[in-house]
Amino acid sequence: MQPITATSGLPQLWEADLGVLVDRALIRGGDDPAVVAGGSTTTYRELNRLAEAVEDALRGAGICAGDRVVLHLGNTVDYLAADIALIRTGAVKVPVNQMLTEADIREIIQISGASALAVLPSIGFDLHTPSEVSQVPGLELHLHRLPGAPAQFPFGELGEPGSPTSPAVMYFTGGTTGKPKGVVHPRCSVATNLLANALEGEIGAGEQLYLCTPLSHSAGLFAAAALIRGGTVHLETGFHPERFVQYAERHQITWTFMVPTTLYRLLDHLPAQPPRWSLCTIVYGAAPIGAARLREAIERLGPILIQLFGQTECPNWATALTKAHHKRALDEPALLESAGRPSLLCQVGVRGDDGVVRGSGTGEICLAAPYVMAGYYGDPAKTEETLSDGWLNTGDIGSIGADGFVHLRDRRADMIISGGMNVYTIEVETALFAIPGVQSASVIGLPDAQWGEAVHALIVVEPGATVDEVILRAYCAEHLAAYKRPKSIEVVSSLPLTPFGKVDKVRLRSERVVAQNIVSE
Repeated sequence: MQPITATSGLPQLWEADLGVLVDRALIRGGDDPAVVAGGSTTTYRELNRLAEAVEDALRGAGICAGDRVVLHLGNTVDYLAADIALIRTGAVKVPVNQMLTEADIREIIQISGASALAVLPSIGFDLHTPSEVSQVPGLELHLHRLPGAPAQFPFGELGEPGSPTSPAVMYFTGGTTGKPKGVVHPRCSVATNLLANALEGEIGAGEQLYLCTPLSHSAGLFAAAALIRGGTVHLETGFHPERFVQYAERHQITWTFMVPTTLYRLLDHLPAQPPRWSLCTIVYGAAPIGAARLREAIERLGPILIQLFGQTECPNWATALTKAHHKRALDEPALLESAGRPSLLCQVGVRGDDGVVRGSGTGEICLAAPYVMAGYYGDPAKTEETLSDGWLNTGDIGSIGADGFVHLRDRRADMIISGGMNVYTIEVETALFAIPGVQSASVIGLPDAQWGEAVHALIVVEPGATVDEVILRAYCAEHLAAYKRPKSIEVVSSLPLTPFGKVDKVRLRSERVVAQNIVSE
């Protein structure tokens, strides 16, 4: 295997201004429907007027290029109008998930050095600090000018305000492995990533998107990509399978994004007779998915699935398992165990123990793309550790085969070392997923005097099913090496999720370590 290289710095295939891209879309859309939310439809022309109102409020509050503005607005037209306004002012968007606690949001405000907070009064978030408040005409959002925040972003090596390389957004990681980190992307990165979302996600002209996951995360990029393609974005909060099927039929929804949990719920709800809908694309990702249920989805829904793999540092499209791959998987089931092949604009390699990045083999997955982050805000040491030799070091352990398919084994932080052997939790979870009656599973490592760490499995059983522990252990004995088999199995009613829809393994592990300590005392 020969070493491969990535272009250093901030390689951009397209450096047209992000604002020009958005403005053209709004003008071109005219009186076509842009957003459907809360029972109301907003046209492109109306969305443009709302964005202008937010822009006036921002400028009236003294917000200028480089200022950080926190968006705590949920899945509303207010969020999209504020997003557009921030692009036009050159301010830096700091989106926060509506499911975060007030303590989480305060920490993000502090770390980001935010100058303002846009919030819906209905959310009930109270700053408990003096602030100048203005209401935006035509929208519910209130803009709070925060006191004492620095006026300008420390641009450093990034471009000057308004240039393609000036900062556009600061995403915050979930914080489940420590203090949240602010991931900074410049305007050119966001613009190119919107094109990647349209291309890889197959978002066509006039698409009807149904989005129920937070706009503060991947859904926000999907919504923006739909708008530049002249589509209509239908916004919901939370997923209700029966409502989704009815809504999709009535509004002829063509495209949606799901995490595995919602896809399972849809499959459990679907009648034997397929709905009379126009749905032709389901993009899914953000968490591991069971191969058996994925095959069920292909058989019942047809070849309309696209799997994505990406990170906040390289949003959404590092690799893709395409519709064609899913169709092939009916005859080649091993494909369902992969994350697909590298996306068109992303180069993928693996860094071996010698530190060299190669095009195939096993090691840490590394990425290079025109939409890789510029760095972590205020953390040059972590930035240098994560971005090296032109590559983004993902922290994911995996492999790339000769056929180009990428297989993810585990997050480096989730890997269990038991008896001196590396146990990849995804491999154990995949085996558990395949057992009839198992709805979901999560595997963690618990402190053990003999093994260092013991493999502990948590199982959620499908409604009405019975899964015997003897069967679980027999299946694991047949499909897993001895050191990979769970030393203990726990049946639970549900698995806790982070605000980003992923199983909260930190919480699972800490709760059980505390319980161990109490018992040992």
